[in-house]
Amino acid sequence: MLNLKMLFYCAKAQPFLYHDIDYCYDTGNIIDLGYKTCKYTNFRIYDYETGQFLGWDNQKKACENESMNGKIVAVSDFEVEKITKVRNYYDMKPEAFDNLYYTKTLDCEQLSISSCMTTEQFDNYLKDKNGYAIHIENLRVFDTAKELSNYEDEFESPLKRAPQNMIRCYSTLYSNVEADMPIRTDCYILIYVTPQEACNILNHKQDILIRKDVLKEML
Repeated sequence: MLNLKMLFYCAKAQPFLYHDIDYCYDTGNIIDLGYKTCKYTNFRIYDYETGQFLGWDNQKKACENESMNGKIVAVSDFEVEKITKVRNYYDMKPEAFDNLYYTKTLDCEQLSISSCMTTEQFDNYLKDKNGYAIHIENLRVFDTAKELSNYEDEFESPLKRAPQNMIRCYSTLYSNVEADMPIRTDCYILIYVTPQEACNILNHKQDILIRKDVLKEML
C-alpha cells in the first residue's frame, strides 16, 4: 500500500525564499536565523578612495542562485477537513454581516491563526466555495531543496512542470539493479505554495493550508 505524503513546491515568483545563516567569528558557531523572503535590489557601487560612482550591482542573479524558489522544500503528513462558511449577522440585518469560517476541530479564530489568513483573505480567495483546510503534520524540511525531476508522474517520467494547485507524484527505488526493475515506494501530493506560505510553514508559523479543492485521494 502506498504511503501518501505531501511535498511543498515553492513558486518561482518573487519574493525570493532563502535560509538565513550567519557565522559568529567570536565563537566560531553557525547561527540559524530561520527562513526569510526578500526582493532583489540594485546597489550603487562607489570607489571608496575617490567616491566616484562606478555603476550598479544587480543582486537578482545572486538571489536566484541562493533562493529555494522553483524547488521542493519539505515533506509532511497531512489531514484534510472541510471548511464550513456561515454568515454572522449584526442586529439581524442581512446587509450587515461577516462570513465566518470554521472546521470540525477549529473555530474561526483558530483557523485564521493557523492558516495566517484574515477573514477578508478567506472571502477573497474562497469566494462562493467552502474550501478545505489541510493540516500539516510531522513537517520535515529538506537539507537541500529537491528538483521536480527527483519525482515522477503517473507515466513514470520525471516531473517537468510545476503544479498549478496540486498533483500526484511518486518516488522510485530500484531494488534489483541488474534487472533494472523500478519499484514505487511512496506516493506524494505535490502542492504549490507561494514563497510567503513556504516561509511561514518552514518557520513553523503556519500549519494549515487553505485550498478551494483537493484531490479525492486526500479525503
